[in-house]
Amino acid sequence: MPLKSLAPESRRTLLLIAVLLPLLAVFGYVALNSGPLAPVPVVLGKVEKQPLTPALFGTGNVVARATHKVGPTSAGRLSRVAVQTGDKVRAGQWLAEVEPVDLDQRVAAQQAALQRADAGIVAARAQRDEAQVRQEFAAQQAQRYAQLQTSGFASPELTLAKRQEWQAAQAGLRAAQAALASAEQERQRLQAEREASRRQRDNLTLRAPVDGWVVRRNADPGTTLLAGQAVLEIVEHGGLWLDVRFDQQRAAGLQAGLAAQIVLRSQGDAPLPGKVERIEPYADATTEEILAKVGFAGAITPPIGELAEVTVTLASLPALSQQPWLETPDTNDGKSLSGFCKRFAPLLEQALQQRGQFKPADKEIPLPRLHLFFPAQESCLIALSIPNNRSEWLMGIPRLKMPHQAPSRSTLKLAEALLTLLDDSQLRRIMQPGMRAVDLGAAPGGWTWQLSNRGLKVTAVDNGPLKGEVRDDPLVQHVRADGFKYRPKKPVDWMVCDMVEQPIRIAQLAADWLADGWARQVIVNFKLPMKKRYLELQRCVALLDQRLERAGMRYQIHIKQLYHDREEVTAWIGRV
Repeated sequence: MPLKSLAPESRRTLLLIAVLLPLLAVFGYVALNSGPLAPVPVVLGKVEKQPLTPALFGTGNVVARATHKVGPTSAGRLSRVAVQTGDKVRAGQWLAEVEPVDLDQRVAAQQAALQRADAGIVAARAQRDEAQVRQEFAAQQAQRYAQLQTSGFASPELTLAKRQEWQAAQAGLRAAQAALASAEQERQRLQAEREASRRQRDNLTLRAPVDGWVVRRNADPGTTLLAGQAVLEIVEHGGLWLDVRFDQQRAAGLQAGLAAQIVLRSQGDAPLPGKVERIEPYADATTEEILAKVGFAGAITPPIGELAEVTVTLASLPALSQQPWLETPDTNDGKSLSGFCKRFAPLLEQALQQRGQFKPADKEIPLPRLHLFFPAQESCLIALSIPNNRSEWLMGIPRLKMPHQAPSRSTLKLAEALLTLLDDSQLRRIMQPGMRAVDLGAAPGGWTWQLSNRGLKVTAVDNGPLKGEVRDDPLVQHVRADGFKYRPKKPVDWMVCDMVEQPIRIAQLAADWLADGWARQVIVNFKLPMKKRYLELQRCVALLDQRLERAGMRYQIHIKQLYHDREEVTAWIGRV
């Protein structure tokens, strides 16, 4: 039936239906796919049971256990080199040849001298033999004439003469024997010199002392070499290990023999097995690191000097405090995991207690804490935090409650700074009720309230007004003045500043107050620029160091980006 033949009411109804049907279809599609009727996505993960073992991370570089430096023992000119850097060599392999300067002539001269010495020995032996014959004859004559004198056939004078001839022959024999011994010693000396020269001549032919590979070539043919100058450097096969540095505070339990995993920069994420072979007896006092040698398990030949990341598996999990922390990212998605963490935490504690891993809490001996960080429900990062080097706030976030009396949320920044930058004993010592403080750029009074609430007498300096209860606080005096120009009538205990200004100007202001003696303690905020933030902070610290050292002050500086900071960092600078 044609649409025109229908009544006007019927036509309107059909048009309305034609419009509503697509809308209903779209609504149904949206409700089934993204609305409350949409299916809940489920992520399936495979649970694997693995031992919970602590590990120690460090960085190092590849070094040679020992480097063999091959060179001549006497001066000469390098004539030939048979190997290049990176070539593998065998023990005894010919490597290079050095031309002698005068060794051949020296060996020839020493050989001629040795022949002359041989001739001299022959002559000395003949003289000795002749002297021995004369001595024996003289002895016989002296004995015969002594017998003849006894029988009365020889005079005493003749007998005495024969005895003197015998003594002279004995002296001649001793002289001939001494001359022969001297000639033989001279020959030994000449022979030793000749052998030494020959060895020097032979050492001009350079050979590999061990099986290995050439890591460095220090000279080319034609170079004149000095005695002992290294031409080639050879590292023995299997003669590489890692010189690794570990943080001293985290190195408890590190010892020789522990297994390690080595990730070379050139190997990407492919770990190589290794083992801690030695702990060096000296530590680095500057970087506060322990030095160790970690060897490769196989025949690995990476370039010497290559960087590597080393993870050492410690012997056992240390005793833990009884409150493991389960943490999530500080995001909206992370907050959705808090319910899962609350349900999982009792199960974890029960399992660790059954293993005897927990120890009773002891304030005198703080224990490591177990951390489980869940970036998502299907993954988890496990770590240990050590005492005196960790945040005592869950997830590192100070859960500070905004006091309703404070005029602004900036009060939380100063509260967190006092809790974070100073320990309890230090804070009790340097911030006591009745002390005097100055708050530069105080309006509307968030930092002033924090100080006055702790019992300090505060001078709030700002051309703007204070708000809330701090305005009528009897401990607060409001001074309308420029924070950069104001100076108190007498020195105070504290100066705090949270003005929106260039960081270098704030650093200069803090340095002036400390160096000129207007305040003993300072807390300031550095509002860092969008670019080169670290460089700007370095400028500020350098200015503080220069100014305070020039003033002869002993001081401490603690700087940290706090949770309640944004594009800024908070610094405490105090006299020691």
